[in-house]
Amino acid sequence: MTKKTKLFLSVFSSFVLITLICATYYVIQNMKNTDIQTVEARLTFPYHTSGIVQSDYYYPVTFQPQFGQIHEIHVKNGQQVSKETPLLTYYNPLKIPEINALSSLSTQFHTAREAYECLRDLVKLKTELYTTIQTPVQGIVRLHEIVPSKKIQ
Repeated sequence: MTKKTKLFLSVFSSFVLITLICATYYVIQNMKNTDIQTVEARLTFPYHTSGIVQSDYYYPVTFQPQFGQIHEIHVKNGQQVSKETPLLTYYNPLKIPEINALSSLSTQFHTAREAYECLRDLVKLKTELYTTIQTPVQGIVRLHEIVPSKKIQ
């Protein structure tokens, strides 16, 4: 190595060392001058807040024509309900002709098995005449809300 190369390397390494020292000093000074402040706040009486409270869950109950027509609504708008509270009852008048037909056939069977199956089907049809829908969860009832922001009057 020549003298020029040695001189150049020593000047260059001194420059890099001074640059690193200056950069470190700059970073340390900026870390001390942050604008972050911690403030302790306490809620004082009376306790008031404003906002909207909404449920995490939304369980819409819609009309189901396979159960028939709505016979009775057991709840009112805004009513608090618990799990398995009856919401509404359907009535299916289409089951009546089937019930009448099975009732008239029940006297014409010759074996006990045929009579049993007919009575079993008759009981099943009679239980399907009225269908009660119950609440799946505890909550507050909101009636007539097809779209929550557009209420039907």
